[in-house]
Amino acid sequence: YQRRVRENEMILKAKQKFLEIFPNLNNENLKLYGGIAPGRVNLIGEHTDYNQGFVFPLALPQTTIAIATLTTATPTTTNNNNTHLNLCSNFSFVSLNLQDSLNESKIIQISTSEILQKPTQKSWSNYVQGVIAEYIKAGFSVPPFAAVFIGNVPLGGGLSSSASLEVATAMLIESIINNSHELQFTDEKKLQIALLCQKAEHNYASVPCGLMDQYISTFGVTGTALLLDCRSTKHQLIPFNNPNLSLLVTNSNVKHELSGGEYAQRRQQCEQSVELLCNHVSSSINSLRDATISDIDKIKHLLPEICYKRAKHVITENERTQNAAEALKNNDWKLVGELMVASHRSLQNDYEVSCIELDLLVDIAIEIDGVYGSR
Repeated sequence: YQRRVRENEMILKAKQKFLEIFPNLNNENLKLYGGIAPGRVNLIGEHTDYNQGFVFPLALPQTTIAIATLTTATPTTTNNNNTHLNLCSNFSFVSLNLQDSLNESKIIQISTSEILQKPTQKSWSNYVQGVIAEYIKAGFSVPPFAAVFIGNVPLGGGLSSSASLEVATAMLIESIINNSHELQFTDEKKLQIALLCQKAEHNYASVPCGLMDQYISTFGVTGTALLLDCRSTKHQLIPFNNPNLSLLVTNSNVKHELSGGEYAQRRQQCEQSVELLCNHVSSSINSLRDATISDIDKIKHLLPEICYKRAKHVITENERTQNAAEALKNNDWKLVGELMVASHRSLQNDYEVSCIELDLLVDIAIEIDGVYGSR
């Protein structure tokens, strides 16, 4: 109920701001379209998605909302600074909470002739542009629109605000091209949406991400966690609704940014390990999903130590993730907690993607009575 109230408040605010920013679009023919998508938290299964492994996220109550109308029939309007805008042939984006982090101007415009071009500058709007472009490249006709985005998914906190923005944009586009607010999607269509959004992040935000974030934002169901097989793109929904337990998401105040080079570097280290495994252990090993600790021990003398550590994390994390899903089915919260802590230690020592602040939060949490685990 509280989530619905927050969403309704954000929708109302978005509508009000939309009419303030685009006053000339407010007429008797105004038709608004919308899209909404949640952020996510990952219980366990970190850096396994792009290694064709298993992840175990759940959708958050926090969401991104998009409100838009078509602009092809309206040639011009003005913003609050009286800057002339040509809306007829442009996509126009306004964010009520994203631009502040990048110190950008309020309204971003991209012409229909430029929408497919890869951006040259960093911007939150690259994610929106990317989704529009991937829809067009997939054969959909996406008319120019003016849109306002608002959300309460924390930015840069590792809760997939970018995927939430992408999927909200996709849902907005679906609403526009189907001319409907009441859409029911098959699993096949949901997968298409998730894959289009993943392509958008690859091609327009330069982040070689796995599928997990876009998938859970598209498929997530309240009160469940989702075990995703990133190779088959099949999933299981497992109840996560015990009223006697709480999942606490803590802000370390350390900014999370995927577009940095270290993400791509770790992916390359995993791929280097797979290449050696395929050449020296078994040609059937196509990803770290197919390997065991015994396999990487056989080529340890050939692997740079850093690649061995990365591969060790992914292989053991896949095991932990599947075991955690089974433990959750059996309401074995003690085992789930132990696996979460083991996951963090592996991320800390083998994958080296933790930091002092995160390590301290985990160490403090696991000393508190009633805490089953932390990562």
